[in-house]
Amino acid sequence: MRPLPHHRTLRPDRRPELTLSQPLETLAFTPWPGIGNDIWETVAFPNEGYSYEVWTSVTRDPEATGGLRGGVTVRQGEAIIARLTCDPDTPSQSLDVIYDLKESIGQCWDFTSRSWQTSCG
Repeated sequence: MRPLPHHRTLRPDRRPELTLSQPLETLAFTPWPGIGNDIWETVAFPNEGYSYEVWTSVTRDPEATGGLRGGVTVRQGEAIIARLTCDPDTPSQSLDVIYDLKESIGQCWDFTSRSWQTSCG
């Protein structure tokens, strides 16, 4: 197993090494299921046998320290290749806005199948 990469500081004058996009209709967004100590969301972008899963999370306990957290988990198939975590309090907003965007195009989340549906009722 390869060691996970070391922390890399992003420089504003550098172009991204990789840019990924996906149509909202097929975007693999997983909303928080409503249980647990943290409110979290993920969105995954496939690319040439890899998946880049972006996540945000915040603790539900109002007395807990620390704000919004985030990061990226890189997978090749089911194997985790890297886990990258943002510096504390640097994510600008949670991914929950994607839920509203998916609903705005007529999709609804089915908690039983854990998938987005186009026939909501």
